[in-house]
Amino acid sequence: MNRFFSLFFLFFPFFLFAQEKAPDFLPIFPMEQGVFDAQGKELGRLKLYPSYVEFFDSQGKMQGKAGRVIDVGYAIVLLQKVKDENSPPLVVGKSYQFQVYGQLDFSLVGGFFYARGMEVFIYGPKKNYLGRTLCPISLEFCGALATAYFIGLLS
Repeated sequence: MNRFFSLFFLFFPFFLFAQEKAPDFLPIFPMEQGVFDAQGKELGRLKLYPSYVEFFDSQGKMQGKAGRVIDVGYAIVLLQKVKDENSPPLVVGKSYQFQVYGQLDFSLVGGFFYARGMEVFIYGPKKNYLGRTLCPISLEFCGALATAYFIGLLS
């Protein structure tokens, strides 16, 4: 009987995700989290997907996206600005090792770090605290995209 339960719990997740339509009781993506400034005011929302993150401002307009690119043996996070739904996204920066760089001159414009599991703290180029967000997944994407918004790369 014990072997039955161990095999059941081993193969049950594969059965759920092998179906064409996900069951209604599973949490599906996107997950949404708020982005807060230093005073605690919500400035926007992050929509979290397994492989990328989207940033929406307080009016609900998409401002940018972040996703991972493998380059010569290491991963960088590319930051893309979205002008409108019909135009292609424009690469405005990159993130590597918790620091955000501008695209034109690759200068350091800010950074982030995470602590206590899911909380991401954002700081500016002079190490001043700018804000925070919560990210249950994709911590690097969330931190890089929120930093790009605070610094002004997405505006």
